[in-house]
Amino acid sequence: MSELNPRTKNTLNILIRHLISIKETAKNIHYTCKGDNAYSMHLLADRVAENIDGYIDACKEAILGSDNYPQFAQEYLKGAILMMPEIKIGDNKENFKKLYNLLDACLKYIDIMKLDKSDESLVTTIGENLKNSKGLVNLQIS
Repeated sequence: MSELNPRTKNTLNILIRHLISIKETAKNIHYTCKGDNAYSMHLLADRVAENIDGYIDACKEAILGSDNYPQFAQEYLKGAILMMPEIKIGDNKENFKKLYNLLDACLKYIDIMKLDKSDESLVTTIGENLKNSKGLVNLQIS
C-alpha cells in the first residue's frame, strides 16, 4: 500500500467538508424552491447533490487505503456547517448564487490540492463533475 502523507490525508478531509457543504446546501435549496420554475430548480439542486455521497465515500476509502482512518462524521459536519450559507425559502436566485459560490470555492481548493498520484484520478473526476454542476447553476443565475 502507498503511504498517504498526513498533508494529503488532511487535504482529502478538507475536500470531504467542501463536498458535504455543497450537498447539504443543494438539498436545502431542493426543498425550498418556489415559483413558476420551482420544479426545474428542484431538479437542478438534486442534480448537483446526486453524486456527492459516492465521492465522499471514495475519498474516505482513499484515506483507508493508506492505512489511515477518515475522521468521524461529526468532525466533517462541524467543518461543513461553517462553510454552509443561510438559505432562504423561495429566494431561488440568491440561493443558487450561494451554491455557485460553494462550488467555485471547492474547485479553487481542488486546484491547489497536493495529492498522491493514486488520488489524482479521483479528485479529477470530482472536479469535472463539480465544474459541470457549476455551469448548470450559472445558467440558472444568469
